[in-house]
Amino acid sequence: MSQDVSPILALEQRRCAAINAQDIEEVGAVLADDYQHIHASGQIDDRETYINSLKKAPRHSERGELNVRVYGDVAVVVGDQINTFDGRQSTLVVQQIAVAHGGNWQFVSTQLTRKVDH
Repeated sequence: MSQDVSPILALEQRRCAAINAQDIEEVGAVLADDYQHIHASGQIDDRETYINSLKKAPRHSERGELNVRVYGDVAVVVGDQINTFDGRQSTLVVQQIAVAHGGNWQFVSTQLTRKVDH
């Protein structure tokens, strides 16, 4: 039996909408306190550092089709993302991990990899 992925898809929609609107408070609401963000460069940010980077360098994030797998209170999300900032676009493959705490889903980890055409 497969689990309902709609709460995880809604969480990701909230995250992107908050980033695009520069709603830093809402971005913080979808990220767990122990969140880690691994940039395509390999730099690792904690929750506070990542949120501060969004304040300094606003961007627009757009997701493609997402593959969501749910394992009880843990979900793995993989899919393409296009980030636009300073007029430049980066096409990425993003893997996110979300955890449900008392029924409330939050992201605990994100890893980005630059997508390269072959």
